[in-house]
Amino acid sequence: MYASAQDIIDRYGNDGWLVTDQDDQTGIDSKAERALNDAAARIDAKLAARYQLPLTAAQLVTAGEALRGLAIDIARYFLASNGTLLTDDIRKRYEDAVKLLDDIAAGKAALPMPPVEVPGGDNSSDTVQMTSEPRLFTRRRMWGL
Repeated sequence: MYASAQDIIDRYGNDGWLVTDQDDQTGIDSKAERALNDAAARIDAKLAARYQLPLTAAQLVTAGEALRGLAIDIARYFLASNGTLLTDDIRKRYEDAVKLLDDIAAGKAALPMPPVEVPGGDNSSDTVQMTSEPRLFTRRRMWGL
């Protein structure tokens, strides 16, 4: 999971309907956890096109805040769309998050992560080089035929 229910409360406040149970305003509802898990699954599905998953601890340190924000906005949309609480702001943030994930998957945007080392390869050059034996049939060798 890229975010917690407490992250939603820290960013947007506690609206009661969003992350806490209706009967107990101090407990975090399992619906919020489920929405955050669904958001993480959606993020992973998009990131898998570009990054090797699961992300390493070093990658999560540098990209964690961006992924946390995306997870929060997607989870809020999932929570709000179950009732009549969906606002234009929540829908717009969800659409922006999904568009950014699509751009990351297409290579138009990237997460701030350290480069991934290719095992046994040199990441400094993407050039192809070819070598071959000397030519057998040249004009000089074929002159007498």
